[in-house]
Amino acid sequence: MGALVGADIADPDIRHIPTAFAIVSIGIVQKIFSVGVLKFRWFGKLITFEPIIVISKGKFIAKNIRKTKYSIDNILQMLREEKIFDVTRVEIAVIEANGKLSILEKANRSSSSTISYPIVREGKIEKRILHELGINELWVNAQLAAQQIQINEVFLATVDDLHRVSITKYMDSDLTNLPPVHH
Repeated sequence: MGALVGADIADPDIRHIPTAFAIVSIGIVQKIFSVGVLKFRWFGKLITFEPIIVISKGKFIAKNIRKTKYSIDNILQMLREEKIFDVTRVEIAVIEANGKLSILEKANRSSSSTISYPIVREGKIEKRILHELGINELWVNAQLAAQQIQINEVFLATVDDLHRVSITKYMDSDLTNLPPVHH
């Protein structure tokens, strides 16, 4: 709206009536949308999206993250902004309609002093991180084999300072019954 008014003021050759009509039209449309979102739930759902659970019981939910169009890195950054450096501390995390992450931490916070590092992202081993942690691909493959998981099934695998591994698969069967979250 500011650009519209600014263009009208900057160019004296532009007639003011069309600009005034455009400003009034934009104001009316904005008012219709704001009232519609507040009064009619179906309209609000059409304009915004429902909150989406992206982490449950310390594990990422790959299909829900894809729905939000966020990356693993985006979610990990939002967790760090909330001073959570280990995803296993999270009971549930929800991407709200405004794009922010709401987090409920687990009651047992025994691992609160550790930091987890992503060692496998979307089926690819993070060799640089492995090198910095002093572990190798054989160790990662042994950890996956111990849980009978193939590398291509892994959405995200992390390891903490104590070498505890947390693995989220693309299709994790214990993440199918999620609680409903609504506006």
